[in-house]
Amino acid sequence: MTSDELSKSSSTIRRDGDDQGTNRISLDTLWDLLANAHRRHILLYLSEHTKTTISREQLLDHLTEVSDRSYKDLHRRLAIRLHHVHLPKLADHGLLVYNEATHSISYNANSRVEKMLDVVRDISSEKEK
Repeated sequence: MTSDELSKSSSTIRRDGDDQGTNRISLDTLWDLLANAHRRHILLYLSEHTKTTISREQLLDHLTEVSDRSYKDLHRRLAIRLHHVHLPKLADHGLLVYNEATHSISYNANSRVEKMLDVVRDISSEKEK
């Protein structure tokens, strides 16, 4: 493996990304992942963009938009948390692929997660009524 290939592979966080592998995630782990509002919004947003790779900036703009805090402070803090906490945590469980070098994110659709996200969507839409 060349040094270029090594640096490219080490900058991409990808764990067990197939649907079968992520279906092995325990229910408690799924609840833990969805317990955080930012991770819920990340997964909801990515589930709507399953056919595309999005940039971290796109995701960051969306998260800032759905928040009720001031843009400047939240944007900076969220960028740090996304890079160091939320994206790696979701990647560790195979729910997304995050390329740290290009800051690109791809969603790994998962039937169990999708079912849980449907419940989140239903509850969210009931709140708005």
